[in-house]
Amino acid sequence: MTSLTRRLPGFAASHMDSSLLIPMLLLVAAFAMRWPFLGHPMIHVDEQFYLLAGQRMVEGWLPYVDFWDRKPVGLFLIFGAIRLMGGDGIVQYQLVATLFAAATAHAVYLIARRSVLPSAAFAAALIYVAMLAPINGAGGQSPVFYNLFIAWSALLVLRASDAPSEAAFRRYGCAAMISAGLALQVKYVAVVEGVFLGLWLLWTARGRFPGLTAILARGTWFAGAALLPTLAAAVWFAAVGAFQPFLQANFVSIFQREAAPVGFERDALMHSFRLLAFPFACTLAALMVSWARGIDRDRTFLLLWLVSAIGGFLAIGNYFDHYALPLLLPMSVILARLFAVRLAGPLIFALLFSQATVFGVLRYSPTSKGRAITAAMTADIESATAAGECLFVADTPMVLYLTSQGCAPWQYSFPFHLTDGTEAGAGGRNQPHAMRAILDARPGAIVTGAPHFTPTIQQYNMTLLKQRLDSDYFVVGRYPDRGRVYSVWIRRDLLPASQQNRIAFGNPAPAGDRQPPGAD
Repeated sequence: MTSLTRRLPGFAASHMDSSLLIPMLLLVAAFAMRWPFLGHPMIHVDEQFYLLAGQRMVEGWLPYVDFWDRKPVGLFLIFGAIRLMGGDGIVQYQLVATLFAAATAHAVYLIARRSVLPSAAFAAALIYVAMLAPINGAGGQSPVFYNLFIAWSALLVLRASDAPSEAAFRRYGCAAMISAGLALQVKYVAVVEGVFLGLWLLWTARGRFPGLTAILARGTWFAGAALLPTLAAAVWFAAVGAFQPFLQANFVSIFQREAAPVGFERDALMHSFRLLAFPFACTLAALMVSWARGIDRDRTFLLLWLVSAIGGFLAIGNYFDHYALPLLLPMSVILARLFAVRLAGPLIFALLFSQATVFGVLRYSPTSKGRAITAAMTADIESATAAGECLFVADTPMVLYLTSQGCAPWQYSFPFHLTDGTEAGAGGRNQPHAMRAILDARPGAIVTGAPHFTPTIQQYNMTLLKQRLDSDYFVVGRYPDRGRVYSVWIRRDLLPASQQNRIAFGNPAPAGDRQPPGAD
């Protein structure tokens, strides 16, 4: 703790920080803020896939071999553990994500408490949770999970900097790097923040260890600790004879992606900027207020942490809004210093909190509508899968794989690996071959979406899909949701002749856009 914290009155400095009061309050607040989205089955395509991947692992499928994606296995293990909780997995993964968000907020509180009073630190923790939803963090996006490990890594790095002895410095430093390494096994882009945290440790070690050799020796230990989870994953895949698929998916495929169109990246970047414009402006104001009081170690740390988080956001392109979720960690801690300003602080907190809460609720259609659409599409699909036919989701929502319980033996379950032009060849198998193999298996039901979701289109695959749909399938339902329309197609030989005739002659009941029961 800094000298400011040590001067605080006894209750504020010890009782509040050492008791369970703050984490319990943050847990209640996190559940309250995320309650409107609980049970929404279609918050985002990514987390639907993570839930499916978790289910596949429970069933014995091997990542990168039986199903393909480039995310680290740690993320799939989290969702696999969630599937062991039972139920349909939707509410379960969102509850676990809420626990992660609350724990991360507690770390935000503890970091902020190094320099501000409990009220301002608590406000910063609340802002972290509130700002998740507006930028697609209302459910289980990967940063909702790995932000926890980065936040605790940052806290441990700061405690290492304060450590009174070399032994304590090593303990805190190694724990911090292991935590950063766990973040890497949720998403590799966390490496940018992890490198910053490791370099900060070495910088603060300058006065502790004599000579460059001693500092580099500690750096080797810290780097090894950070890489330990990833090395453990690599060794395990090598032991089961799957090291090459692991290597290709985790470290090679990202360089095989084609760049998204400049116009798409510009628009995505501007969209993210608009979502974060006000909180980021407040963050800059907080930095100016803080730095006006002079330069100290924690202020420098927070500035560089923010810069590294921005670097991680910019590192992999596309600039989808949820890529900006890691920025919320340093932003929230920095904002605590603005919330501590008399009069202006509470007002700015109220404005930020209100904006984040309203934007978060407006971003998603009502949860009841999402459930109704999912149930209606599932009923359509089950007309085919109940007879043992397989399902192919060529677009979102992938949660239908779970709700319909239809067979889906596809290695490329994430649809955009087949339909996004930037992914051509990145999966270790060319897209047209993979798409033809799926369509040649003649799935009983296919789900499509419009307009296109991806920055570019794999034109050959989309043409092939359209040809098969036109020749072999009938659409039995179309469901509008948040600017897109999802269509459920059933193979024509599975439909009664009377239903085929109604659809063929354009009967509006089955073929027209329709709202599921209870959706209005």
